[in-house]
Amino acid sequence: MGKVEAALELVRSNDPLRYRRITRDLERIWVCGLIGARGQYDAAVRMCRLDVKYVETSPPESVASTIVHEATHGYPCMRKIGYPEALRYRIEQICFRQQILFAEKLPGAAAEVAGVKRNMARGEAFWTNEAFRDRRQAQEEEAAKIYGLPQWVLASARRIAKVRWRVTKLLRAMWRLGRK
Repeated sequence: MGKVEAALELVRSNDPLRYRRITRDLERIWVCGLIGARGQYDAAVRMCRLDVKYVETSPPESVASTIVHEATHGYPCMRKIGYPEALRYRIEQICFRQQILFAEKLPGAAAEVAGVKRNMARGEAFWTNEAFRDRRQAQEEEAAKIYGLPQWVLASARRIAKVRWRVTKLLRAMWRLGRK
């Protein structure tokens, strides 16, 4: 049994309510490479992404706790809210509380609860778009060093991402105008 399966089994056996929510609100769980995050929720496909290095090096209790956190983002009312900067701190607090409620049901999970509480203690400034962007850039630069990627490739990728973001923003605006 893999780590993700063991984590899901932990949720199923210790917290059936959260397990039903996970199976209802997530279509799939994908273990892949993530930069700077243990997990991410993708609302477009109702998917939880977990970082492969995190899954490989963490106990099933931690992986289960992360799945509970990300699945909370998938709860229907949370999907309708989205992840706007103005509400991001409060949304994360809700997800952290769900993690704690789950972790407290596990035997010997005091360290997991303490870790989640440390994350909860981060102030609102940690969750701003600017803070996300700064952390992401630092993490991308670190990953580029690890993999021996030349700086010019990273700079080119950032320029392409910026253009893609602008085009996406323009297309969304045009789509909204077309709907009126």
